[in-house]
Amino acid sequence: MHDTLTVKEELVRDPKKFYNLAEMIGGKNYLVTPHEVIWENDTLISTAPLWFDMHQPNSLGAWIIYYFERALFIQQ
Repeated sequence: MHDTLTVKEELVRDPKKFYNLAEMIGGKNYLVTPHEVIWENDTLISTAPLWFDMHQPNSLGAWIIYYFERALFIQQ
């Protein structure tokens, strides 16, 4: 299964603006601590970053940047 995310072209041309918007949602810990990513029997297991609490209500924007950040660390 692959997730897709469409970002407005303006943000892609200006990564600093995208990062600033993401940091407004995720706080100063956005992209600071790598996700722990483990593959176990073809199943991906990853930890949530410090700024994201899955047990609390989160905005759609927070979920989007969580999955964006997670995808970046999975690719490493």
